Amino acid sequence: MIHLTRDGGKTWNDVTPAAIQPWTRINIIEASSREAATAYAAVNRYQMDDFHPYIYRTHDYGKTWTLVASGIPEDTFVRTVRQDPAHPQLLFAGTETGVYVSFDDGDHWQSLQLNLPIVPVTDLTLKDGDLVASTQGRAFWILDNITPLEQLTSGMETSAMHLFTVRPAYLSGRGGRGGGRGVAGPSGVFVDYYLAQGPPQPVTLEFQDAGGKPIKTFTSAASSGGRGQAAVTAEPGLNRFNWDTRYPDAHGIEGGTFFLGGSLRGPQAIPGQYKVKLTVGDQSATQDFDIKKDPRVATTPAEYQKQLELLLEARDQLSAAHDAINQIHAVQRQVDAAAQKASGNPDVTGGASKLNDELNSVLHQLYEPRFTGFDDQTLIYPLQLNNRLAAMQNYLGGDAGPTEQARQVLAQLSSEFDREFAKLKHALDVDLAAFNSQLKTASLPAITVSPVARTTSPE
Repeated sequence: MIHLTRDGGKTWNDVTPAAIQPWTRINIIEASSREAATAYAAVNRYQMDDFHPYIYRTHDYGKTWTLVASGIPEDTFVRTVRQDPAHPQLLFAGTETGVYVSFDDGDHWQSLQLNLPIVPVTDLTLKDGDLVASTQGRAFWILDNITPLEQLTSGMETSAMHLFTVRPAYLSGRGGRGGGRGVAGPSGVFVDYYLAQGPPQPVTLEFQDAGGKPIKTFTSAASSGGRGQAAVTAEPGLNRFNWDTRYPDAHGIEGGTFFLGGSLRGPQAIPGQYKVKLTVGDQSATQDFDIKKDPRVATTPAEYQKQLELLLEARDQLSAAHDAINQIHAVQRQVDAAAQKASGNPDVTGGASKLNDELNSVLHQLYEPRFTGFDDQTLIYPLQLNNRLAAMQNYLGGDAGPTEQARQVLAQLSSEFDREFAKLKHALDVDLAAFNSQLKTASLPAITVSPVARTTSPE
C-alpha cells in the first residue's frame, strides 16, 4: 500500500492506486523534485506469477493514478523508476531485463539497453549528468553524460544539424588511477551533435579559447582519432566526440621519434572558458563550455596560465629542433647523392665531407640518432637536446604553477638551441653556398634547402 503524509508524519492517508491488487509489492516510490503533487511508483507482482510491467503516475498527491508502462514488454516487470531532476519529463525505469527511458513523463517508453547486458536492474540514480544502474549480479554500470537525452526535442529531427550543450569537464589525467577492476569512463570534453543525414561535406569540430582563438581542429575527412582520441563521425543521428583537451602535438622526426621520459604530446588546456564550433558545409553552430580544476588543488588561474605558456614554449622549441633535424637529413641526402655522382672529383667529395661534418656536429647536439627507445641505451648514449625538451612537460605540468628551477632549465635549453641553430644557419648559408659553387663547377645541380624557422607552432 502507498500512504501520504503532509504534516511531517503525524497523519497518513492511504493513496494506493485502486487498480493495485492485494499482495502487490510497492518497490519504489519516486517523489518529483520539481512538482510537489507528482510522484511515480514502480510496483511488481512477479512473486504472484504476474510479470507485467506496472508504473503508476500521480499529479494530484495520489488522489488519482495512471498506469504508464506503454512500450515496456508485457513479460518484463519493473523494479524502479526515476525522474531526471533537471528535466521532469525525462524518466528512467529499471526492469528485470534492462533499462528503459521515457521522454514524455512516462506515456511512452523505449529501450535504453545499449551495451548493458540483459540483467535485472535493481535501482537507478542520476549523479552529475550520469545515469548509474545497480544490477543483480553484474555490478554497477554508468551511462556517462546523458546531456543529449536531456536536450532531445520533438522537432530536432527536422533540423539538418544540432550541437548539444557541452557539460563542464574537469582537468584530469595528471595523476594515477586507482587499482579497482572497473572500467573508468573517458575523461575530457564530450561534444554531442545530431545530423539528420550523413552529409557529403566533412564534419569539422574546432575547439577555441574564450576569445575565439582556435586551439585544435578535427575533421571527419581525415580523422583517425589518434591515441586515446575519438574520431569525428558523420553518421545520421547522434554522434559523440571526446576531446582529450590537448593542444596540438610537437612535430616529430621523419622515420620515428624516440624519447626517454618525454613525448610529442601537446599540453592540456588549463581550467577556464572555451568554445567548440561545429561546421557541416555552410552551416555552423557554437557552444561555450568550461574546463574546471580539481576542487582539491589550490593552483591559481595565473599559475595555470604561466604553466601553459611555458609548456607551449617547450613544445614549440621541440618542434623547431625536430624541423631542423629533418632539414639536416634532407640536405645530407642530397649531399651524399651529389658526392656519389662526383666520386672522382676530389673538390666535390671533399666539400661534401666538410659540409656533412658541420651538419653532423649540429645534428648530434640536437638528438642522438642511435637511441631507439630502450632504457639501457641511456647508459651508452647521452640524452640530447630534443629529449630534454620533451621531458620538460614532466616538470612544467601537474597541478601546481611552474617552479623557478623549471623556468631556468627551459631558458638554458632554449639558449642551447639558439647556439645550435646559429651553427646550422651558418652551415646552410656559408658552407652549403660554398659546396653549391663546387657543384656548379662540376656541372652538377645545386642543393636546394627550405628556410628553417627559429620557432614554429604546430597546426
